[in-house]
Amino acid sequence: MKPAQLLLLAFVLAALARAIHSYRQRRMPIADFLFWILVWMGTASIIIFPDATSFLAHLLGIGRGADLIIYTSLLISFYLIFRLYLALVRLEQAITEVVRAIALQQLPESGDPSAEQGE
Repeated sequence: MKPAQLLLLAFVLAALARAIHSYRQRRMPIADFLFWILVWMGTASIIIFPDATSFLAHLLGIGRGADLIIYTSLLISFYLIFRLYLALVRLEQAITEVVRAIALQQLPESGDPSAEQGE
């Protein structure tokens, strides 16, 4: 195994250990955990068996194994960006609801306009 492969494999194993740790600490749902296990195990497989990407690429009608890796990486990146976008939209909606509830609680009880001015 080449030095670059060892370095990349060490990174993948560290990321895999981090995913397992996050799951055990209940900071990651099972679906996300399984997704990341598949991603990191697939990455480790590609690092250990680089010629397999060329074989898979030819089966799928793609010219080179490196192209297959790039296409797959882009798809996974776009998927993760989409999930982040959805999470941000949900978070923004939740913040809006909380701010709205706090604002409604701080409204003066009476309809007297002088109560709003502190008189």
